[in-house]
Amino acid sequence: MRYALFGDVHGNLEAFRAVLEQIDALAPDAVYCLGDTIGYGPDPAACLDLLRERNIPAVAGNHDMAVCGKLATDCFNALRSVEWTRDALDPERLAYAGSFPLSLNADGLALAHGTLASPELFGYILSLQDAVLCFMAQNQPYAFVAHTHVPISFVLDRNEISFSTESPLRLRVTARSVVNVGSVGQPRDGNADASFCLFDSVARTVEIRRIPYDVEECVRKITAAGLPSSNGLRLRLGC
Repeated sequence: MRYALFGDVHGNLEAFRAVLEQIDALAPDAVYCLGDTIGYGPDPAACLDLLRERNIPAVAGNHDMAVCGKLATDCFNALRSVEWTRDALDPERLAYAGSFPLSLNADGLALAHGTLASPELFGYILSLQDAVLCFMAQNQPYAFVAHTHVPISFVLDRNEISFSTESPLRLRVTARSVVNVGSVGQPRDGNADASFCLFDSVARTVEIRRIPYDVEECVRKITAAGLPSSNGLRLRLGC
C-alpha cells in the first residue's frame, strides 16, 4: 500500500492546499496527519476544515493541545501565536482540534507527533539515542512522526541504528524505521518548500516530497493578522 503522511501544517493554508493537490495527484491508499494543524499561521480554521472535510485521521500535536487548553503554556515559546489561534477558532473547531489521539496504530503504521516514547510529553527525536527510545516503544515496524520540522529517517537493522536524509530511501526487509516527515507549513531544514512523505509498504520505500507554494501570500496574511513577524520570516528562510 501507498501512504501519504504529513504534519505541522501550522495554519498555513497556501502550503496545505499545495500539498493536498500533490497528494490527490499521487492517489495513495491512505492519508494521515501527524499533528499541529494549527499554530503560527493565519488560517487555522480553514486548515482544520480541510482536514475534517477530507476525513483525514490525525494525531494531536503540542500546538493543537496548547490551543485547546490541554497543554500548559507556561514555557511555550510561541505563546502569542497560541493565544491568537485560540481566539481565531470557534468552540466547535476547538473541540475538533482537541479530539485527536496522542498516538495511533493504523494499517500497520505507528503514528505520533513527537515520539512514541511518552507521546504526551512531545519529546523531540534529535539523536540516535532519542530514536532508540522510540523504537523501544513502537509496536509496528514502521513509525512516522513530525514535530522537529526536519525530514529524516532513523533505521534499526540487525541491532545497528543509523539515520539518513536520502530520498527515496529503500528499507531492507529486516529493518524497522522511524521517519520524520518534515513540515507542510513551516519547514526548518533551510528549504522553504512544503514537505510530506510518500511511503510504499510493499516496495519499502520512503520518499520525502518537496512542494513549492505561495510563501509571500502566507507572509502577507501573517502581517495583516498581527501575528509575530518572525513567523513570516521563518517561512521565507525555511528555518
